[in-house]
Amino acid sequence: MWTGPPPQRILQRQIAALPFDVLIRRLHSSSLTNPSRSLEAHFLGVNGFAKPDTQERASLLTQTDPAKSVAAADIDTTASELRAVLSHRLLIDVQQQHKQLRLDIDDLSLVLANAVRHRLSPRLVQAALGALKATLGQVASAGQVARQVEALSRVMEAYCDIEDEKDIPVTWNELADILTLAEERWLHFTQTASISFLLLQFLSAIVGAKLPEEQNVAIMLRTDPMLLRKRCLELVNSIVDIMSATRESGEPYGWSLAHVQGMCVAISQLSRFENANPLASHGSTGGIGFWRRKGVGTESVPVWRKVRAALAAQLLAHNTLEKDILVMPLRCTCELFVCVSAVCCGAEVVGRVAAPVHKVLKRAVVGDAKVMNDVIRIGEASLVAEGTSSLLEESIHCITRYSYIFTNGDVWDLVGRACKLLESAPPGMHSAVRQCLCALKASFESARCAPPLDTGFPAFGLAAVTLGTLMMKYGVRVGEVLGEYILQVIEVLPNVRGASNRSSILVRCLSLLSEPHVANNLKMAERHTKAVELLKAEVREMCRHAHATDLTAHECHMLRRSVYRAQPNAVPNKSDGTRDQ
Repeated sequence: MWTGPPPQRILQRQIAALPFDVLIRRLHSSSLTNPSRSLEAHFLGVNGFAKPDTQERASLLTQTDPAKSVAAADIDTTASELRAVLSHRLLIDVQQQHKQLRLDIDDLSLVLANAVRHRLSPRLVQAALGALKATLGQVASAGQVARQVEALSRVMEAYCDIEDEKDIPVTWNELADILTLAEERWLHFTQTASISFLLLQFLSAIVGAKLPEEQNVAIMLRTDPMLLRKRCLELVNSIVDIMSATRESGEPYGWSLAHVQGMCVAISQLSRFENANPLASHGSTGGIGFWRRKGVGTESVPVWRKVRAALAAQLLAHNTLEKDILVMPLRCTCELFVCVSAVCCGAEVVGRVAAPVHKVLKRAVVGDAKVMNDVIRIGEASLVAEGTSSLLEESIHCITRYSYIFTNGDVWDLVGRACKLLESAPPGMHSAVRQCLCALKASFESARCAPPLDTGFPAFGLAAVTLGTLMMKYGVRVGEVLGEYILQVIEVLPNVRGASNRSSILVRCLSLLSEPHVANNLKMAERHTKAVELLKAEVREMCRHAHATDLTAHECHMLRRSVYRAQPNAVPNKSDGTRDQ
């Protein structure tokens, strides 16, 4: 049997033997979203996270070849240990750069950016930033400014890519240092559109950051987060003014989907902060009016409104916007429309974007669940945006045409979202919704039912009861197969605890069974009474533990209506939304 050193020691030897160029290249090419190209896959191997069986694990542990010994480390080395080993190795390289290595601006920015992106040790981030600041201060040549801007942009992009700030190895002091380095090169950062958009997104990310305060730093040396955010708001305001002046001068200003997405994210971050801290806003007046007098307008315009206006003006001034959208794949078209509709850029802008999106959706070929997800997202966004009812109707038609996608048993979440989209459709789309329900019913009955112990059973249950309640509402016969599925869901519910959508399933089941003559419609009169009593007991338990707060407004209305109907001698009331079947 293999009796070598512990797996972590093997991993340390393997990483220590890698040249710096190979190490940083492998680190930089690691993906945050693709598991096959993740950090663990590049350094531990994909098979190490595939849960090999006992026999395979024993064969790996018996390897005596050092080149194959990493496979044994794959099994026992965790992601945290990998990051600790990588942090230790890169920290040595950064600290000894003047003795053994000659790390330039690009090398140090790559180390810092990847330390932030992959959540390596805070000590490595601090050392890499200090070395980068020292190297930038030594470079005085004017020809090196482009490299400096590129290096800082790489770091800012890494911070903007972070979605979850939990365990992020960056402090307020370090964000302030990066911002200072960017301000020293302000003119070069605002010369091109791509760098300006990135800087705006970075500043907005700082405004929306929720980092903990530093405890191991003296109070006099700590960065005040509120002052830093206010400074970022002023810089964002300056960038918007520069963008507006450039557009008014007629100079070409670049546009891309990434720019629009970045500005939409920035608008969301800025609006959350400024709405919570109205006195921190620095808009067109450049200051804050503390003393208000009647008839004197001293209030400044919130910065997020100025960014939104700049985005709207940019989209309206783009002459080839429709042509660009028409050649986009559906995925990019979906992202663009969702972003623009989410930040409420105005009916004119949304309408101009929605027109080509409607054409793309009309000719789209939905071949898998990912494309269907984009179709549903467009429909969900059109519910929020103003004047996009035709786009919502086309989304429903697209779901109807390609409903066979839902025959795969792994897309119950999509079925539930499609049903909720139909549930929110306006009354004028009655015919389109009814056709879609018939198509979904055929696909649902052809699909493989999720077993009760499967992790996807709650999603299956919610999809089944949501589809059932919609069919009863629109006068579509539920049928024996779907009725049997709904009864199975009700009978299994007492054993399904902890599911996030359990409350919704309970309320919708009770609403469905409380409909008049539902027992005859579903042909389940023998089991109807027992199912209703079971649901009543579960709903009482749900309300006792305050889980009813997880319900939507529509589901709360369904619950009130079901409780009213459950009362003896209840008479249908038009204002209550009940009707005879």
